[in-house]
Amino acid sequence: MDDIFVYENIVLVIEYTTGDPGKHLLNKKIFFDKVNSDKRAFLVFLNTEPKLKSFKTYYDKAIKPKYSLNEIQVRVLYASKKDIQQEHKDLVEGIIFFDYHIVKYFSSLTKVIKRSSKYEFFDFIDIPFNKTAENIKSSSKGNTETFSGHILPEEKSSFQEGYKIVSFYIDAESLLRRSYVLRQNGWKNMENVGHYQRMLLSKKITGMREIFS
Repeated sequence: MDDIFVYENIVLVIEYTTGDPGKHLLNKKIFFDKVNSDKRAFLVFLNTEPKLKSFKTYYDKAIKPKYSLNEIQVRVLYASKKDIQQEHKDLVEGIIFFDYHIVKYFSSLTKVIKRSSKYEFFDFIDIPFNKTAENIKSSSKGNTETFSGHILPEEKSSFQEGYKIVSFYIDAESLLRRSYVLRQNGWKNMENVGHYQRMLLSKKITGMREIFS
């Protein structure tokens, strides 16, 4: 393991490489398979391994009082600066490939919208919002948030007959959880990643914050 990152009940195990990703990835397959085969046992290992005592210290202080082992979400990310052939990716299951162009995408994203980018990152690592932080304690109840819409009469708009205008109100936090800031599909579509000039501009966002603050 090169790094372990923790956010509330989310534990990310990170492996990096700047060399040959194919050979390095296959060498790590045994470890990745072991982690994914029993994530609860892996968390127990993190808390009992003497070399990882710093993790146990943090776990006992910040995680254990709030979340049970079964409520912790573990994900394994593999970050390579060089491209990984798909045939090599197919040989290793259960990990998330944090490819360099995606790293750059999230790096650009967080510089502009900062903490709000976490919602899109949760989607990338395949953790539903109702499984993050305190939400996991009430996820069994389902999502009860609803937002009422209103269809305006056609004659009240300047559009041609047949066009409808729908308006609704939503609180800022709920909107941020559901919104995407790049083009449709964002990192999900290879064609969209890399066009950083088409993303939100930090200068413009800062100006908007100054106006509405």
